[in-house]
Amino acid sequence: MRKIIQIIYSLVLVVFAVSLISLFSPRESSAQLVCSTTHIKEAEGEIGLDFDFVASFDNGFSFEIVITTGTPSESFQTMETSLTYMELDTPGWELVDLSCDSNDGVTVTFVEEGVNIVCDDTGGEVTCVWTNVRKTRNVPTLSEWGMIAAAAGLMLVGVFFAVRQRLRASEQSDVQG
Repeated sequence: MRKIIQIIYSLVLVVFAVSLISLFSPRESSAQLVCSTTHIKEAEGEIGLDFDFVASFDNGFSFEIVITTGTPSESFQTMETSLTYMELDTPGWELVDLSCDSNDGVTVTFVEEGVNIVCDDTGGEVTCVWTNVRKTRNVPTLSEWGMIAAAAGLMLVGVFFAVRQRLRASEQSDVQG
């Protein structure tokens, strides 16, 4: 009877040890999703100009990255299911186009100033091209400068006639008085 109890205890210990080992052992990588993203920055002939981005995972973790014009960003591989890239404001530049090419394992959704990339069950790759142009300032054209000069001239003529009228009125009051 003692041998049977020892065998049962041994089996329980083996099962317990196997369950502990499986609990703390790393999962198979084939069960996790792997998506690769590549981002290319284009900006009006500028090469080597840095643009700041923020990337956020669906678990709330986010980090800032810098993408330089003229060279694609390094591919980023994730085990997460969703990743959002958003371009931060760069003084003097504005985002005018964002296009992404992806295979069947990735779903791309465009959001304001960025893109949301969802890795499907099979995983996949996506390449996004971000295009910026310089912001233009409104500088008055020659015709606008002419209108400004004409308005200033009319204002001076009006002031001249108002002063002249006042002088005439004061001269008449002196003559009458």
